[in-house]
Amino acid sequence: MLIKFDSRNLIGLDLLRFLLSISILIVHFPHFYYPFINLETLNRSTLPFASWLGLIYHFGGFAVEIFWMISGIIFFHFYSNLIIENKISFYQFLGLRFSRLYPLHILTLLIIAILQYYYYIRFGNTFIYQNNDGMHFILNILMINFWNAKFGLSFNGPFWSVSVEVFIYIIFFLLVYIRLFEKPKNTFLILLIFFFFYSLGILSPFYECFLFFFTGGLLMQYFSSLNKKIVLMCCFTSILVLLWHYIPILKTQEKIDRIIQCVIKLSISVIIIVIFSMLVRDSNKKLRNILRELGNVTYAIYMVHIALQIILILIFFKNGLIFFSSNTFFISYIVIAVILGFLTYRYFEMPIQNILRKLFHIDK
Repeated sequence: MLIKFDSRNLIGLDLLRFLLSISILIVHFPHFYYPFINLETLNRSTLPFASWLGLIYHFGGFAVEIFWMISGIIFFHFYSNLIIENKISFYQFLGLRFSRLYPLHILTLLIIAILQYYYYIRFGNTFIYQNNDGMHFILNILMINFWNAKFGLSFNGPFWSVSVEVFIYIIFFLLVYIRLFEKPKNTFLILLIFFFFYSLGILSPFYECFLFFFTGGLLMQYFSSLNKKIVLMCCFTSILVLLWHYIPILKTQEKIDRIIQCVIKLSISVIIIVIFSMLVRDSNKKLRNILRELGNVTYAIYMVHIALQIILILIFFKNGLIFFSSNTFFISYIVIAVILGFLTYRYFEMPIQNILRKLFHIDK
């Protein structure tokens, strides 16, 4: 059974994006323990719902790589033909991304800068991310705060993944503009190069984003050729490589171990994305609209949750560690973050985005 990729497949990816954002909220939940204990010594089995969410607590950060792969699919789907046919200029392309990402980035940057100041006054250090000086503020203003891993995480720490992806956007436009991806085999060759870079750690911190982003692009190009056998093959490959990963002698070979981990991540990402692409493809219009809305709030949830964490710490610190460890607080934190993300998207992100696109004539 062949699967033709079209916009209906993106509905399932909207749902996946929302679930990935929840995964990030869960991964970062231990931040609430920071004022009380050293996070490096934290026993994650004591966290709320640890028996159910143990895998997410340990591996939920993998959501970032899957986000990058989804971005590759979306960019190749929406922008490739427009760029090749000269229907969108580099100015328009950057304007669309700028209006989407920058306003909320600046808002959260300013809010967190203020909150970190109050946190420092109260506790004598800053919350989680320590590089909150003038230089890092400027790097964040320019959205290049993690173009060098040595810069370290600062202010709204999770924005590091967006900062890295901004660089890949530029490379994507240039490579599509010179028609490098008109033949899918060229995409595959690019992937081999980035896989080599990943294996050796070349182009840090961009190599991983490059690899997953362009894997998403290749996946989109070949999607019409996918069938259930391909998915089963990916499952079998990931299981086989995972078992191989635990052969003791390989664990001592850092480069080999790194390659194996990469193959596992890529295989699992492809499986997840293909499954979600087919999951609600033929859903009714009402459900599609709901899922599209969930996908739209993902960026806002991702961007506001650190500010929310600092606010909750400042308000409820006197209640102690037991309060922050409770299941009730955990659920409340997730629900508040989602609601805050939705309100931010609806009443700030979208209005400002529309204003900027009209102002600079970049409507598409």
